Amino acid sequence: MEDTIRAIKDYVFSDRNIIEKDGTHHPIGYGDIAVICRKTEHCRLLRDACEENGIPAYLQGDVRIMSTREGKLALAWLRYVNNDRDPWAYVTIMADLGYTPVEIRSVCDSKGVNVPESIKAQRESLYRKRRRITDLLTCLFQYYGLDNDITQAIITTMSTMHRGSLLTVSDVIRVIEEDIANGSEYPVENFIDNKAVTIMTMHKSKGLEFPVVITPFIDSGTVPVIERGGKTFTFDNLLGIRCSKEVGHFGGYSKICTSWRTRLARTARAIDYSEERRLMFVAMSRAKQFVTIICGPKPSRFIEAIKTSDFERIPEVEYDPSRFSEELLDVPAIPEYPARRSRIGVHDLLRFEDEEGGIGSADSDEVGGKGMEYGTMIHKIAESMCNGNPVDDTYPEVEEIRKVLDRVKDADICYPEIECGLPFNDLNATVRGIIDLLVLYPDRIEIHDYKTDVSDRFESEYEVQLSIYSYAVEGFYNKPVRLFIDYVSRKTTKEVERVPMAEIRRRVERAISDIINDTGN
Repeated sequence: MEDTIRAIKDYVFSDRNIIEKDGTHHPIGYGDIAVICRKTEHCRLLRDACEENGIPAYLQGDVRIMSTREGKLALAWLRYVNNDRDPWAYVTIMADLGYTPVEIRSVCDSKGVNVPESIKAQRESLYRKRRRITDLLTCLFQYYGLDNDITQAIITTMSTMHRGSLLTVSDVIRVIEEDIANGSEYPVENFIDNKAVTIMTMHKSKGLEFPVVITPFIDSGTVPVIERGGKTFTFDNLLGIRCSKEVGHFGGYSKICTSWRTRLARTARAIDYSEERRLMFVAMSRAKQFVTIICGPKPSRFIEAIKTSDFERIPEVEYDPSRFSEELLDVPAIPEYPARRSRIGVHDLLRFEDEEGGIGSADSDEVGGKGMEYGTMIHKIAESMCNGNPVDDTYPEVEEIRKVLDRVKDADICYPEIECGLPFNDLNATVRGIIDLLVLYPDRIEIHDYKTDVSDRFESEYEVQLSIYSYAVEGFYNKPVRLFIDYVSRKTTKEVERVPMAEIRRRVERAISDIINDTGN
C-alpha cells in the first residue's frame, strides 16, 4: 500500500518523468495515472489510502458500495432513525464514533435510553428528512465529513430506487441489508474530476489507455489467483467427478475432512494460468508510456518472467501538497433545476401516536401489531398465496388470508401488491402507495389491506390510507370501490367508508409544507 502511494507521489512530484500529450510534453499529473488491481478489495483499500494522503483518486467500475464503511454507516443510521431502540444501530454508530466498550455497554443496559445527546440530536435532524432519502443520506454523510465517489454512488443508487418506486425507510434498510448479504455491486464512476488518479480492476481496464499505469499487489496468491476448490463436487475432463470431502475414522469416532485422494489426483493436472496471464498482460498494456509493477516479499511467479533486473524500492519524495490544489476539480456550471414534483408516500400522510402520546414513525403500517418484520413477512406470504405459490402455513394469519382469498375467488382478477398513485396537479405532487390486494369485479372494485394489529387503535388512520387508494383506483377504472381492513391477526374483516377528499388534500398540503421546511426550498 505504502509503495503504491510513494509511486504516485514519485510520478507527480519528482519532475523526472515527462509525458507526451497532444503533441507537446508535460509533467505527469494525477489524472494521467491509473492504478490497476487484480481484486476489488485492493482497489477500495487504495482509494482509502489515497484519501488519507491527500491524493485525489476515484474508483471506476463495480464496487460493493453497501459493504463499505459508508454503506454500513448509512444502514446503521437508517435503522436508528426507524427505531431508536435498535441495539444494532446505536452500537454500530457509537463504535464508529470511538466510544469505549464500557460506554456502549452502559447504553445497551439502558436499552438505548442513555444514547449520547449528540447522537440523539442527529437522529432528530435525520428523522425530519425521512420522506426524502436523498436529503437524509446527504445530511448523514455531511455529519461525518464524507464526500467521495462511494457516498455519491450510495446517494445516487438509493435516490433512484426511492424515486422509481414507493420505498420507505424500512424498504431502503432491507435493500442495503440484502446487498451486503449478497455482495451486490454497483457501478462507481466519476467523470467530473479528470485530474484525479483512476483506480480500477484488471477486468474493467480492458480497452482503456493511460500515460502511466501502476499495478500493485502482484504477489503470490493474488496474481495468479489461487484456485481454492471451494465446491464439494467438481468435474474435470481428466479427473472425472471428484468429491473434496470424505468421512474419516479416528479411533472410534468419525468426522468429515478433506479428501486426500482428491488432492492427490489434482496434482496430476497442470494448472491453467492462461486467463490470469492474459489479465496481467491487459493491465500492463494499458500503459502508453510508463508502467510500475509493485510486489511484496513473496512476488508472483509472473514477476520472474518479466523482471530484467533486481527489484527497486520506490523512494520517498519531497513535495508541495498545494501544487495542484487549484486544478484538482473542473466543476461545470450547473443551471438551476426546475421545481421537481413532490412524490409523497401514503404512509407519510398517516399519523400514529406512540405509547407516550407522541408522533411515531409512519414508515410501516404495522405500528400497532406484532412488529415491522413480522408484518412484512405476512404481506409477503399473502402475495405468494394470491399468486398460487406454497407458503409456510405455521403462521396463524395464513388461514385468515386464505379466507379472504376464498371470498374473492369469483372475481375477474386479483392483483396482489400493486402500486397506485393519486395526483394533485395543482400542488405539483403525487401520493403513491401499494395496495395489498386489488379485486376487480364487472360492476365494482374491492380494496383489501392486511393488518397484523392486535387492536383497532389506528383504524381511523387506516381509513385515510384506504381512501387514498380508493380515489386513485376509482379515477382509473371508473367503478365504485369498497374498502376492507382485514385484521388477519384478530381474525376479523371490517368494511370502512372513505374519508372526504378535503381531508386528504389537507394532509398533502401539510406534507408539502414539511418538505419545504426541511429542505429550505
